[in-house]
Amino acid sequence: MLLGIGLPLLAILLWGLFRSPKAVFHVDPFVKALVEIAVFSTAAIAWWIMGQPVVAVLFAIVAAVSGVINGRREFRD
Repeated sequence: MLLGIGLPLLAILLWGLFRSPKAVFHVDPFVKALVEIAVFSTAAIAWWIMGQPVVAVLFAIVAAVSGVINGRREFRD
């Protein structure tokens, strides 16, 4: 139960500190990408461990495509 509450809170904290539009720490796009990969891959792994491999793979694909599109936009601006 502690992991079920603590890990999403950690993901929210990481996202708010480094990745959100109003992030506390302004870091280069490489660090933003690492945070995004860490949060989304952890979520995909959690889906897999919960016995939902189809959801895990679909989530990972959508997250990767979204990350590439968003990353290209950040480097262009």
